[in-house]
Amino acid sequence: MNLTRMWVVDNLRLSLSLNKECVIIMKKPILLSSLRTKEDMEIVDIDTNESSKNRLFSLGFVPGTVVSYVTKTAFGGPIAFLIQGCRMAIRKQDADCILVKPI
Repeated sequence: MNLTRMWVVDNLRLSLSLNKECVIIMKKPILLSSLRTKEDMEIVDIDTNESSKNRLFSLGFVPGTVVSYVTKTAFGGPIAFLIQGCRMAIRKQDADCILVKPI
């Protein structure tokens, strides 16, 4: 039997199970560039100027779309994401403008 206790602290939902593991589930949006796992995230907002926003929209980075991290290149180069069934690589400074949240 797995008993779990839940707490909400600073918009984070904390869970403590019987085996003393602590799981943190994010509720606040985070930057797309900070992803390091292949879990699915939903795009919430794109915070940049209109020309960059339109370019990202044309690549498929639209609020409400599901995106997941694939890989990144060395030395701060492009970061690859899986979006709408396609691998798409964008610059880190573009990924810094995209806010995502867990699904």
